[in-house]
Amino acid sequence: MKRILFTAAVLLFASLANASMVFLGAAVPPSQMENVAANEQLLQAAFRRKDEGTVYLDKAWHGLHFLLTGTTYDAKSVLGQAIMGGRPIGKDQGYGPMRLVSPEQVKAISEALAQVTPEDLTARYDPITLDRAQIYPTVWVRDGPEGLRFLLSFFGSLQAFYRKAAENGQAVVLIIA
Repeated sequence: MKRILFTAAVLLFASLANASMVFLGAAVPPSQMENVAANEQLLQAAFRRKDEGTVYLDKAWHGLHFLLTGTTYDAKSVLGQAIMGGRPIGKDQGYGPMRLVSPEQVKAISEALAQVTPEDLTARYDPITLDRAQIYPTVWVRDGPEGLRFLLSFFGSLQAFYRKAAENGQAVVLIIA
């Protein structure tokens, strides 16, 4: 009986872990922009790299987007484009299609992100507001200051990713999976 319960718990945990929404970004050369969605090998290669040409925001993506924009999903502003921007490409990946951000947009995003400091984000952090806005994952009141530390731990990576992609004149492919 213990073995059955243990197996059921492991299966439940695995299914919950796979159900989480995490953010990934990969920089691609402009010459590959239009082919990346249609070419599975190019796409896999772009996301498989473990260098500054990729960024992983785990579940911090939505909280960071909210702190940058004050909105839940709006991508109209330059800062909104950092996580929710680009034009849809390819098929739905479960939480929407991938999105492609042009090299020109990448440059503008990089410049806008460079103007934002951790202190700016700290000043905008209000756990009650994040929970009320249903910012994923809705743990902000529960986690309090720890939630802010979690978000800030990914912010520098986002800035560095866009800075490097802009320096290289690259496009960016974004996905929430």
